[in-house]
Amino acid sequence: MIREKSILCKLLLLKITGTELFETYMSGFKAHLEICPFCKTKGRCYIFGHYIRNLIDYCLGNIKYEQIVITRVKCKSCKHTHAILPDLIIPYSTYSLTFIMRVLMVYLNHSLTVEALCKKYNISHSMLYRWRNLYYKHKELWLGVLKSVETEGSGFLSEIFEMPKFSDFASSFFALSSFSFLQSHMNPAYTYRRQNHRG
Repeated sequence: MIREKSILCKLLLLKITGTELFETYMSGFKAHLEICPFCKTKGRCYIFGHYIRNLIDYCLGNIKYEQIVITRVKCKSCKHTHAILPDLIIPYSTYSLTFIMRVLMVYLNHSLTVEALCKKYNISHSMLYRWRNLYYKHKELWLGVLKSVETEGSGFLSEIFEMPKFSDFASSFFALSSFSFLQSHMNPAYTYRRQNHRG
């Protein structure tokens, strides 16, 4: 997959849906300018197909259940295909990045009880705790163990929300870890490839 820098900044202040952000980004997308993440060749990608993906988002006090059309490109050099995913989209997650970060901010600030939070965002307790645990794991990965212990959970999340360019953080996190911020698991094909190259 190709992770793209979109226009996310001051995420909590956004008054548009993830679908609108996604469509804004994709309206300017040019496949022939991409660098293939597999063979690193530039200018050899072309649009190969599309698929529909569900996206759950939260905007102006309402949960939004939407669908987006994901573009796939193929590299003429190595023949690999890649989905184009702006950083607002978490790979293998139906929930948008803004949705999950909003829920985590409410949870970490103790703005609502767990019961009220889960009811408001229509999620289970187990989903909330999975997101919380994943967030703390990624926070520690990014900051390191000692600094992570010293940095309050809501403080780090606030810093992310207030970044002038979230994409810089998203790109750096991906370069560090090989997966996206708040992505719960890796691409099975990528994991298989890594395991086979080790042996």
